[in-house]
Amino acid sequence: MCRKRYNAGGTYMKGGALSVVRMLLEDFFVQRLHHILVLLCCWLSVSVFANELAPEPSPAEVVESVTSKLLSVAKNNTELLKSSPDQYFALVRSELESSVDFESIAKNVMGKKYWLSATEEQQKQFVEVFTNSLVETYGKGMANFADLDISIESSRPSEKSDKTQYVVQSVKTDSGSSKIVYTMRNVDSVWMLRNVTLDGVNLGKTFRSQFNQAVKDADNDLGLAINSWGQEAK
Repeated sequence: MCRKRYNAGGTYMKGGALSVVRMLLEDFFVQRLHHILVLLCCWLSVSVFANELAPEPSPAEVVESVTSKLLSVAKNNTELLKSSPDQYFALVRSELESSVDFESIAKNVMGKKYWLSATEEQQKQFVEVFTNSLVETYGKGMANFADLDISIESSRPSEKSDKTQYVVQSVKTDSGSSKIVYTMRNVDSVWMLRNVTLDGVNLGKTFRSQFNQAVKDADNDLGLAINSWGQEAK
């Protein structure tokens, strides 16, 4: 038996009329979907265009920004450094993590020989203990520099790679001035700190020499050397 089709009001509808209604509904939803897709494409285009208009900060801008933030932390938390140093250094670390390539610096300090011979767990351990020691060095240093005149003097590209730049910072004191040279490396379009030279002293090389000596003192026991570095950082 053939079933009759009725609309919402109970009126009988023939098959052809029902097909027309279906087509109209389909056209309606297709048009709405088309409008939504057009709006989405426009929004994405605007977002991409906005990102292109807002380039990543330059190496000098990164150094200046991080220095400003660290000085602010130091000035506003002098009592915290005395009463709860762990909390103070946690604040310092939060400001450094986005701009300092701790893992690459730690690899350089260990050197290729020891890094490759270390287990994955030892590598992670050293990155962590080295990061803590570097954070404490920065944190204490900024606490001493809080009221000094600090400014960016210059920024120049490396002759060897366009992905490396050197930013020179001047720190003026009552007894004279110091020069800090930051080695900045472009990592995935973001400038990250890779090394620091203070008044001609390359801290990366100094730390590497200290680590080599720590391994010798530990009778070439890499794990013991890493543990000793961690103990010295405390």
